[in-house]
Amino acid sequence: MTKNYTLHLASEPFKGLTEETLLSFSDALDRERGVTAAVPAANLVTGTLRVTCSVRADDPEEALSKARRAFERALRLGGAPKTSLAEIEIEADEDNGDRHDLLTGAEVARRVGISRERIRQLAARPLRFPPATATAGSYRLWRWGDVLDWARVQGRQIGTKRRTARTREKRAG
Repeated sequence: MTKNYTLHLASEPFKGLTEETLLSFSDALDRERGVTAAVPAANLVTGTLRVTCSVRADDPEEALSKARRAFERALRLGGAPKTSLAEIEIEADEDNGDRHDLLTGAEVARRVGISRERIRQLAARPLRFPPATATAGSYRLWRWGDVLDWARVQGRQIGTKRRTARTREKRAG
């Protein structure tokens, strides 16, 4: 089953890292088909390039392979001298989507397993729920990562539906 994985990769230090190298590295990552949402960064003091990206793959090994190929190709195309990976970190995104997704109250309620009315009530009281990130017409939109962090702090399990009296009646009848 295909999943989303978030990978964090960093190069070994090398001399001659400049802002131009970072821009070329970034452009090369944008052209890579195996990775999405690539966020490159550079530490000009230590001479390292980093990237955080998403990869869709069947397993962590496949995700790592795709990300590694993309990273090394972007290093080469970006004009970095011969260097290799120093750090790799991988996370399986098992929390119903990308942390940067913008969601309506209805979608937040569905993913968290509570009612839309309860989301509205929580959002109406400051410090009880993450603030909406944006609005679209009359809809408030939340960043999934903010809601996910809130749910974890509250001890809520994501992706599990609450069984109400109505759902129990439907199953019984």
